Amino acid sequence: MLNVYVQTQVRCAGGRADLVVKMPIYVIELKVHGTTQEAMDQIEKNGYTIPYLTDGRKMVKAGGKFSTITKTIMNWLSSGVIHFLLSTFITPFVQKYST
Repeated sequence: MLNVYVQTQVRCAGGRADLVVKMPIYVIELKVHGTTQEAMDQIEKNGYTIPYLTDGRKMVKAGGKFSTITKTIMNWLSSGVIHFLLSTFITPFVQKYST
């Protein structure tokens, strides 16, 4: 398989990240009533990436805007070029388990 490890609601000193995918490491925050930039700011402000700084793998931060109407991710903002991963793996995962 893809050897992907996914954790949800991961606790750290500053709060909880919505989703952490270790493949390299993707720290993802989703917003329903906020913006993708607010999601990215929350990752930074609350230190969601701190537990993974010594891991040695590449780390990518992503903020997503979730639509309550379509039940899908409307758009993404990331610290790297990961649109393919997000649209191919993460969005279908969220759609499947968000009902």
